[in-house]
Amino acid sequence: MRSYDEHELSRYFPLLYGQDYQDLKSDIRDHGLLEPITLFEGKVLDGRNRLRVCKELEIAPKFRDFEGKGSALDFVISINLMRRALTPGQKSAVVARLTENGKAGEKHLVPGQPGTTKVAARIGVTSEAAAIARQVHQERPEIFNRLEKGEIDLLTADAFRRVTAPQAKQLEKKMESEELSASQALRLAKAINQADEYGGATSVKALMSQPMTSIPETFVHPKTQTKAAKPETHFSWAKGAEAVAAYEAIQDLSHLAKAVRSAMDRGDLKDRGGAREVLKQVDRNLLTVHGEYVKLLSKLT
Repeated sequence: MRSYDEHELSRYFPLLYGQDYQDLKSDIRDHGLLEPITLFEGKVLDGRNRLRVCKELEIAPKFRDFEGKGSALDFVISINLMRRALTPGQKSAVVARLTENGKAGEKHLVPGQPGTTKVAARIGVTSEAAAIARQVHQERPEIFNRLEKGEIDLLTADAFRRVTAPQAKQLEKKMESEELSASQALRLAKAINQADEYGGATSVKALMSQPMTSIPETFVHPKTQTKAAKPETHFSWAKGAEAVAAYEAIQDLSHLAKAVRSAMDRGDLKDRGGAREVLKQVDRNLLTVHGEYVKLLSKLT
């Protein structure tokens, strides 16, 4: 069987995976290849999945050259939108790829003005959704890959993008165990960022140990916040003062732990066993105080 390269335009839409691919394979096995594979410039423009199946089943594929009206890319978009049930997240990923550098739009889709808004409208998503997908693609390709496959939705991808890879794994487990929505996951990701900034890994650990219902909608240091999540509701400054005190206790304990670890690293402490016990106690206290801090913040609205 002759080998054909994939045309660059075909790659803007994701390949089939999992059950969708198995269903296509079963259909071709039972009925043969009914839809020929379309070639353009000597490469596969449409039919990458069908060609994969033909190779696996050792079925001779049928080919035809692209001779349609309009651009080759417009053909790829039309045929995929008509044939496939793509999720909104997958469509946003398509726009992110199409508008990544403008070259595809300039050459094949909208000569001269390949703006994101026009391309997004053509695919059927908002330019804002496309912008999020593009950001995920640029910052976290491994998450973008899951978005393209339809494994996660756009809000979940945005949530995972905002945290480290290990934190994203923790977040995904919490989503499953507590049946969190994508919007809740996004809010929790923002809270993780705040916790990491203010108290480091220990604060993040304490935050993740809390049920979602106890995590405040606006997770910020009380000193920097004058209003709660709802504009008309202000902080109770008595409780705010308690939260500030808890936050400062977290900072003091964190600095103590850092000082002990530095002294151990330098070899300044003879009783290393005793120092390790101190560190364990400091870590336990940090978890306790941070748990109280989270509870106090949740009561400030």
